[in-house]
Amino acid sequence: MDAALTPWQVQDWLTARVAEMLRVDAAQISAEAMFRDLGLSSVQLVEMTADLEDWSGRTLPATFVFDCPTIEDAVAHLTGPGAPEPAAGRNPVAAHGAREGEGG
Repeated sequence: MDAALTPWQVQDWLTARVAEMLRVDAAQISAEAMFRDLGLSSVQLVEMTADLEDWSGRTLPATFVFDCPTIEDAVAHLTGPGAPEPAAGRNPVAAHGAREGEGG
């Protein structure tokens, strides 16, 4: 399976994770809003970055949430040109399967 992340995978995961951390419905999370403006604390941002590393199989810099302060920015970083490759032997997203209704 191709290890490339798709924009919808990253956006769906981040939206769901932020909503879970804030205990709100995912529909309330704007991809354009800054993580801190959504109400995430520094501790939560570090935790989210670690969770994103685990989920995506990518190694992210400690400054990730400062370099990519919104869901949109994170999607672009992880799926755009120059996106980080998964660590050797890791493709955790593949274990999550395809989006409902899509092949995979």
